[in-house]
Amino acid sequence: MKETVEIRLPKKLLYKLMLMAHEQDITLNQLIENILVKTIKEHKEDRITTHEKHQEWLKNVRKTEY
Repeated sequence: MKETVEIRLPKKLLYKLMLMAHEQDITLNQLIENILVKTIKEHKEDRITTHEKHQEWLKNVRKTEY
């Protein structure tokens, strides 16, 4: 499912992204979409890893006798 997102970028960054898109022979929109998808995926994976670590920590704390 695709969404429309408005992004405001400084001109210097915009030009750099335009050049990157040109070098990859893709549109600027496709480059930005690729960056967003990758970043979201990494964030989700990081959250899962953090959640798993937290769950493991909780198990260890519950096993500890005081």
